[in-house]
Amino acid sequence: MPSEDPATMPAYVKLLVSDAERAASFYELLGFTRVHHDPVFVHLRWAPHADVFLVAAPPGLTAAAQAHLQPGTRTLVHQPWGSWFEFALPDIPVFVDSRIEIIPADVWHDYGEVGFSGAQWKDVLDRWDVQAIVASADWELLPVLEAPGSGWRLVYQDDDGALFVRA
Repeated sequence: MPSEDPATMPAYVKLLVSDAERAASFYELLGFTRVHHDPVFVHLRWAPHADVFLVAAPPGLTAAAQAHLQPGTRTLVHQPWGSWFEFALPDIPVFVDSRIEIIPADVWHDYGEVGFSGAQWKDVLDRWDVQAIVASADWELLPVLEAPGSGWRLVYQDDDGALFVRA
C-alpha cells in the first residue's frame, strides 16, 4: 500500500545557473541544506519536501561553441549541459540533453562510450557523424582527444572543459 506521507517523494527542480556557488549560497540563506557539490551540479534540499539541483552552465564553452561551430554541427555535449546548449545555441544539435527519461538505452550506451572513454568511442562518433565535442574537464577521454593523431583538434579549453572539432 502506498504511503500517505506526502514527503516520501520530494518535489525537485533543476535550474541552469551561471554561477552555481552564488546560487547555492542564496538557497542556503533560504534554509536549504547542501547535499552534494561537484563541478557541474549542486544538490540542495529543503527538509524532506523539496530538492533543487543547480546546473552550472559553462559560459566560456558556450561562447567558444557559438564562435567556432556552424549551424547544424552535430555536437556531443557533456550531458548535464545538453539542455543549456539547446537553449543557448538552438541551431547546434546535441547528442543527449538533461531529459534522461526520454533518451533510449542504446543512445545512453553510445554516450557512455564517449563520455567514459569506452573502447568503442571512435566508432560511436563516426556512426553518429559527430563533428564537435563539448567535454567536461573531468572526462577521461580528454587526453586521448588531445593526443596527436586522434582525429580531433582542441579549439578552446578552460576550467569547465574543452571544445574539440574534427581535425
